[in-house]
Amino acid sequence: MSLRWPAFLRAPCRPSWRALALAALLGVGVAAGQAPLGAWFVALPAASGLLALAASSRAGWIGFAGGFGYAAAAMFWIVEPFMVEPEVFGWMAPFALVFMAAGMGAFWALGAGLGARLGRGRRGARVAGIAVGLVASDALRSYVFTGFPWVLFGHLWIGTPVAQAAAFVGPIGLSLLTLALAAAPWLARSTRGRALGAGVAVVALAGLWAGGTARQTASPTYSDAPS
Repeated sequence: MSLRWPAFLRAPCRPSWRALALAALLGVGVAAGQAPLGAWFVALPAASGLLALAASSRAGWIGFAGGFGYAAAAMFWIVEPFMVEPEVFGWMAPFALVFMAAGMGAFWALGAGLGARLGRGRRGARVAGIAVGLVASDALRSYVFTGFPWVLFGHLWIGTPVAQAAAFVGPIGLSLLTLALAAAPWLARSTRGRALGAGVAVVALAGLWAGGTARQTASPTYSDAPS
């Protein structure tokens, strides 16, 4: 008698393992925007690719794999406390990282899956729905189970002028702006429309960067403040 995967783990209930591996890799790419690397120029295209992949496949599964890769890379430091006395607690470190990543994957799966349902129809609508769903998952995990508002999408901009936008829209609003930029190239059907969407995203990012720089320049430093 041969063993078989449970039904929900078998195709066509899930994407191919190759698609799941690609989603996890894109999640790692998004994590490159978080500290200590701060490589937003890697994270933003990776997020864009992840949205497109989720919109063309089973979004919940892609969201889980992407969230797992993202958390495993962004929260790698979670193992450090277990290394204080590795002979006693070291065996727990891999479990802590895997469970943390799986928890993030569950939030992303929920957001991507529900977002894809809201965006039924053409691919652009699914991309927009998934982007909103992932932002909602950021908001949800910031409050549920006492809250875990770490490594939000908007945190990709920490250390850049774009982070100044959080003063007006808050961290969740900044997450929404981030995924709006990532989604922009996929909202149109035609190649020309997608190129236009990418151009709009670049212009919008440049505007946010310039506005943040202007705000930083206008704000007095401690040494400039009147005594």
